[in-house]
Amino acid sequence: MDDLKAFHQQSRQKAEDHIKALTKEAETLRARLQKVEAALEGWKALSIALEQDPDQKPVLSVRRGFRRSEEEPPTDLSPAPLESIPQDPALPSIPPQAR
Repeated sequence: MDDLKAFHQQSRQKAEDHIKALTKEAETLRARLQKVEAALEGWKALSIALEQDPDQKPVLSVRRGFRRSEEEPPTDLSPAPLESIPQDPALPSIPPQAR
C-alpha cells in the first residue's frame, strides 16, 4: 500500500511540474507572438506606405483601433480664461485678469 501511495505522489508531482513548465513556456510564447505581430504590423504599414503615390497624403497608422479624426485641429491654442474655472469655496477668490 505504501508503494501505491508513493507512486501516486510521484505521479502527482510529475504532473504539477509539467503543468508549471508548460504554463511558463506558453507565457513566453505569447510574449514572443506579441512581438512578432507588432513587427508584422510595422512591415504592413511600410508596405502600404510604399504602395502609395508620392503625391498622396501619408497614412498615419494602419494598426487596428486607430481612428483618425476628420475634424481639423483647433488653431487657437491659447489657454482657457480663468473665469470659466469653477471656484472652490474653501479657497480665496481670485479676481479675473484684466484684458
